Formats: sequence, C-alpha cells, structure tokens
Amino acid sequence: VVDGASVYTSYMRDGGASGTYIRLVSGLFRYYPDLGGWGEIASGSVLVAGAVQFGGLGYTYAVATQADALAVAETVYGGIYYRSVQDAFGAMVPGSTITLINDVNRQLGTSKACVLDLGGHVLSYSGDIFEVYNCEVTIRNGTIRELGSGVSCFKLSANGTLNLESDVSIEGAAGQNTNCFYIPGDGATVNILGADISTTRIFSSNWPQGVSVSVTGAGKYPGEILWPGIPSPASGTIAVAGGWWNEDPSAYLASGLEGLKVSDHGESYAARGFPCRYHVHSGAVDSGIIVIVR
Repeated sequence: VVDGASVYTSYMRDGGASGTYIRLVSGLFRYYPDLGGWGEIASGSVLVAGAVQFGGLGYTYAVATQADALAVAETVYGGIYYRSVQDAFGAMVPGSTITLINDVNRQLGTSKACVLDLGGHVLSYSGDIFEVYNCEVTIRNGTIRELGSGVSCFKLSANGTLNLESDVSIEGAAGQNTNCFYIPGDGATVNILGADISTTRIFSSNWPQGVSVSVTGAGKYPGEILWPGIPSPASGTIAVAGGWWNEDPSAYLASGLEGLKVSDHGESYAARGFPCRYHVHSGAVDSGIIVIVR
C-alpha cells in the first residue's frame, strides 16, 4: 500500500518478481503506467493524459477519479482522458472518433482521417480554429465559434476534405469580420451537409485550383457567399442543392438535378425575423417555407 508517498525509483516493480499486484487509485506518473498483467487502475479511477507540474517536476499522466478527470479533460479516446484534444489527435488511429466532453478554446489541426464529435459543446478560438492537412475530417453535433476578426473557422490544405453535418452550427463573433473557410490548398473538398453558417462570409478571398464545394440539406446562410468583389471562384466549383441564403445562390446551382430552383421570398421575409430570403429546393412548389409566428 502506497498511501500518498512519492516513489522516485526507476521502476515500481521488479520485472522478475512474482506474486506482486499493483492497483492504481490516484497519483501522478512521469511515464505511461503500463501495468501489463500485474496491475490495474482501480474501479472508479481513470487515466488522464497531459503534462502537469508538481513539486518542480513534470508529469505526463495522472490517475484520478472520473469526476476529477471530467473537470480537467477536453476529450476521451481509447479509455484515456486527455487534457488537450490535440494530444488525442496525436494518439488516435486514423478513422477514429474523438468526442469532446467540455467546451474547448484552442487551435486544432490533424493529418489523420477522423470524426470530431463536438458532443453538444463549443469549440472556439480567436484565429483559424481548425486545420485539415491532407486527410478527411467529419464534424458533427455542436458549435464552432470564431472569436477573432479577419480570420477563418477552417483552413484546408491541399487535398484536404471537410464534411460538416446538419447538427453543426458555425458562428462568428458579433461585429467581427469572419470567414468560415480559408482554402490555400489545391484540390480541397468541402461538403456542407445542412450545417448552419453565420460567419460574415462563407469563403475568404483564396480560391486555389480544383477546389470542390457541395451544399445540401436545409442549412441557413445569412452571410455573404464569397469575398466582396469576387462574383465567382476563378477555378473549382460550388454546387448548391439546398439551403436558405441571404445572397442569391442561383449562379452556383448544382447541375443535373431535375427541378432544382431558387425561390425569392423578398426583403420582407428578412424583416419578419428570418435572415435568409432565398431558398434552394426542388419541385414546382416551395414546400420548405418557414412560417414565423409572433
């Protein structure tokens, strides 16, 4: 039983010893506490990853109660609670899902394909928030909030793919000049699958070669589509097949979809409290009209 004592030996247990079993209840550890078959983390305790300082020394892991872990961690992956989402991205296997367990205010990026489940929380930062490096990332279930001005929520490198699902809301700070996407890389792909985007504009002035954008679903887009003065991208494509828009998206309607059209509900529509006057839909009648009752 080690009850609050500090152990500074090279090892906690002689590798050749037999009959010794270690149960970790709490404590700080400089190295990963690999218990193998001779120990375990006690019931009610969990492993927390992330650098901390104590007594002038640095530690990388802690064993703590789940309640304490939830208070300091940003995400959990593979049964380990991570103080930083970025550390979890570094540890994850490509194709994994990372889920937030708290609101997070930091800049993130990954070069591994993954799903980022916001868990109903808010990911925010004053600067470019999330960078996708040459991989495919899907984001769902929460809010991305840009706190800065003259910056973008997402940055896509060459051949990066970003999917935004319908339960995602992208916001810009009130009164700030914000973009949703900054795309400096050729061949990037953006699929907006019904997510709401309320930044000042959707795309910044950058528009490299071969960029592909698809918009489907019933998302709301009360801002500008492109940087002012840029009527259409110099290369690449924007294919709009759904959504509610503040600007007329007719120039970007997806081709090959029978009956796809834009309904203009007029300036009075915005005056009644709904910020988007244009609706992209298919069919002879616009069945997606939203009635606002006051």
